[in-house]
Amino acid sequence: MSTINITTSGSSAYLIDGVSNGTISLVRGNTYNLVINASSHPFWIQTVDGGYSSGNLYSSGVTNNGAETGTITFVVPNDAPNTLYYVCFFHSNMQGTINITSSPWVSDLTANNLNSTYITDYLDVSGGSITIRDPSHNLITGTGDVSLNGTTTFAKPFIYNADLSLNKRLFVVGDVSMVSGRLYVANNATITGRLYVANYKTGSISNSAINSSGAGGGTYTINATDTTFSSDMSYNNAIKLNGDVSLNSTTQISAATTLKVRNMIRFNDGTSISSTNRVDGIFKDSSFNAMTVIGTFTSPSAVVTPSDYRIKTNVQTLDETHILDKLRPVAYYQTQTECNDIGFIAHELQEHYPELVYGEKDGPEMQAVDYNGILVLLINEIQRLKQFIKDANAVQPDQTVE
Repeated sequence: MSTINITTSGSSAYLIDGVSNGTISLVRGNTYNLVINASSHPFWIQTVDGGYSSGNLYSSGVTNNGAETGTITFVVPNDAPNTLYYVCFFHSNMQGTINITSSPWVSDLTANNLNSTYITDYLDVSGGSITIRDPSHNLITGTGDVSLNGTTTFAKPFIYNADLSLNKRLFVVGDVSMVSGRLYVANNATITGRLYVANYKTGSISNSAINSSGAGGGTYTINATDTTFSSDMSYNNAIKLNGDVSLNSTTQISAATTLKVRNMIRFNDGTSISSTNRVDGIFKDSSFNAMTVIGTFTSPSAVVTPSDYRIKTNVQTLDETHILDKLRPVAYYQTQTECNDIGFIAHELQEHYPELVYGEKDGPEMQAVDYNGILVLLINEIQRLKQFIKDANAVQPDQTVE
């Protein structure tokens, strides 16, 4: 198992073992640990060049794809393409190429070479191994028994049409495909990678087996397309689902648990939340701690902000220092909404009223302005102007100040 260390050079490039956006070279059948230390720069493996493409992610043999920190394990399948690509979710300039090749033959070339050979009785390999050097050929047995007492390596597909009994362990680097047969395991089966089965027999996996993995009791039905749990299930460990998830009843997530969705949440009324933080549709009563709207935001009723005295401390009345004189109102073209607008430049406003600005200039997130606070400043100015006029009229009653 090989390890590749991946860090970042700011937001400009990944460092592949110290090389800026370096090429990663892998060999089919081998396992690699990509150790990621790239906070805020999710590392994705995909099949197309360019920026992040959610419809072209590569998942075969890949565990923890899209990690920012931690380890992405890649067991390179034998059918992996010659070229894959890596890219940052947020920054398209942080990308590079993954070249994949097949392992060259390293067996003893002085051994006996057999061309087209048919064995009608048995073949005894007492102390060596059988290696098929030509990658275009397979080892195909008939319907008789096959006894393998030593270590046998198949670099190409092995097709067997009868029962295969193994008295010891079986190590599989690539895929195992069963078209219409059955896999019977009398004892324990340990799978460190992924198990793909086209069709399960209902009840073939006992509830006790599921419970041992951290799930609570319950009944389930498994068919060729989905798995349905008909009673309450509880999971204490991580659940990773690559397909669609349908929830017909209430789903409870504890306060200490994070729900991560890489693609989209879609509701029955057509409302959806995508992985790019976009919200499309009309929400009923909802609570959001923070929400950024790019485009039009429409509400049939007033948009209110919590302002109860019970959530406020250190309350002070605004005085003559809270003025608008130093603020610079501007007109501009907003590139996100693609329209002309008027307002303030966030970091300029921050110099005078930092409490009305969110974020830092040139920080990782776009700065935002609390325009409701500007309205409070304006009210303060109007009140003081009215008081000034009232006081001036009182001093000079014959010359009314307007």
